[in-house]
Amino acid sequence: MRKTNAVYSIGAAALILSGAASAQIPELGINFGEVGIDAAAGACESATGGTCSTIAAGTGFIQRQIDVGGKSFIQTIISDSGFESEDFVQIGFGGSGSVQGIASKLSVTQDTYASDFSTSGFEANSIISAGWAATSGAVSNAVIEVNISEAGATDGFSAAFQVDTDYDGTDNTINSLIASQVATLGSATDKQVFYTEIKGADNAGSDTISGGGIGEATWAAGDQIQVVWVGQDMPAAQLSGFGAQSVTNLENGSSSSVSSLTDPGPFGTWNAEWSETPTF
Repeated sequence: MRKTNAVYSIGAAALILSGAASAQIPELGINFGEVGIDAAAGACESATGGTCSTIAAGTGFIQRQIDVGGKSFIQTIISDSGFESEDFVQIGFGGSGSVQGIASKLSVTQDTYASDFSTSGFEANSIISAGWAATSGAVSNAVIEVNISEAGATDGFSAAFQVDTDYDGTDNTINSLIASQVATLGSATDKQVFYTEIKGADNAGSDTISGGGIGEATWAAGDQIQVVWVGQDMPAAQLSGFGAQSVTNLENGSSSSVSSLTDPGPFGTWNAEWSETPTF
């Protein structure tokens, strides 16, 4: 895999802040990809409930005007060898002027990403919803996802990152953040795993890492909470495994933690608050 391209694509994806709702383009009541590059005018009009006309089209490119509910939107789609973008901007009805905001999705892929690093690959996805396209009263919403893997039974790795944020004009709020990595260290049996997640708690709760941790993390619904786990075991290198895990309320500071010089973890019963259940 060409790592220079992957690094460039990660940087490009990070420039685009985004967010998703049940309808990602709420003014039109549709999601990204629902009215695709090859969609006929009738299919576009059926999906949006408005009128659709093509402004310009070519290989891997189309630009449409969509008029619905007394509002006009320009949709632009570009598709070319692993690069996909779809943008919506609102203009004055009939095509004059513009309204602040954008709904935009960008996807970049190269080869085939695999979380078990059976293949090498890269993928980055981002969505921006700002101004007229934003939801829940935010100025903008952001979702970014980057995944990368390098194949290798004895020296492979995979890494994944995803973040969902809101911006209210003053502060950024992390709705959720997940970062994970798995790597083999010279042998298929020698491995290191890392996982962390930050999110707003769905419900009030607590965590003592099933009673095995030191301290207790407690939280109310909506509090920002975080779990961190790292584990390593290297039997082929004749090194003992180790692991460490913590759960923290980032608002009141309460926490529970555990570590071991023999067990890589994860430890205890994984709390139902977390989106994923990692394994060693």
